[in-house]
Amino acid sequence: MNASSTSPEAAEHFVMRRMSLRHARVLLALRDTGNISAAADLLHVTQPAVSKTLAELEQGLGQTLFVRRGRNMQPTPLGRRLLVLAGKLDADLQRPPAMSPRWCAARPARCASVRPTQRSHACCPSRSPR
Repeated sequence: MNASSTSPEAAEHFVMRRMSLRHARVLLALRDTGNISAAADLLHVTQPAVSKTLAELEQGLGQTLFVRRGRNMQPTPLGRRLLVLAGKLDADLQRPPAMSPRWCAARPARCASVRPTQRSHACCPSRSPR
């Protein structure tokens, strides 16, 4: 895989439409551990699951995300950019719902933080159940 395999537009489309939280967490685990086996242990999954997830990303983007040297892995320039994105995604999801009101406003049907007995959503205090 090389840098000319996929256009920047196709890579952006892949990231926006197909990259999942699973992909992001695998990227972060690979960054933190430096190898597939340790990343699998960190995520409590098998080594083939991590390899498959990385292969999905690399195939979808048409580029290599990590340079493999024996058992060690170093991110490529694109890999580093995706790691920044994955870190932001993970940080956003770690925030309490009250700090992420745009999420609920954008997807009110998915907000599971309201119960019929509550006066408002935990993540959107201005929204009250009827």
